[in-house]
Amino acid sequence: DSENLPFSLDPRTGKIILKRQLDREVVEKYDFVAELKANDGLYSFALVTVAVMDVNDNSPVFASVYEK
Repeated sequence: DSENLPFSLDPRTGKIILKRQLDREVVEKYDFVAELKANDGLYSFALVTVAVMDVNDNSPVFASVYEK
């Protein structure tokens, strides 16, 4: 369902554009099919996989203080 995907496709260039921020903890990979249509009526399909890379969005926590 393309309405639920966080992506859209530019119909002129085919560029994949993010509609919202991605979070790997929620979804780590998206698989979808893009349909490509030419002006002459020909069409094709592309299988697309977007792997979401993780970013450390948590501050570090130290169990204890060590001195040199």
